[in-house]
Amino acid sequence: METVNIKQAAKQLIDSLPENSTWDDLMYAIYVRQTVEAGLASSRDGKIIPVEEVAVSAKVSFWERLEQFRQENNVEEFGIDDDFLEGLRDKSH
Repeated sequence: METVNIKQAAKQLIDSLPENSTWDDLMYAIYVRQTVEAGLASSRDGKIIPVEEVAVSAKVSFWERLEQFRQENNVEEFGIDDDFLEGLRDKSH
């Protein structure tokens, strides 16, 4: 793996910013760079979750949260027919 010269990379990052940049702009650029590098390192190390797995997890999580909402609230009070929610669930499978 290639070693990065942080001082040189920081200079290049600063040089890439517009002349009227603020300290906040610089800090944000550093944050974005660190985040991207961390993501790339995780990817190289195989520490990633396939998109399909994330999508399934998000879908299950949505329906779990909806069911919890239904149990904690009277959905008809909000003008939502309980059968309507069941119909949505049926269509999503």
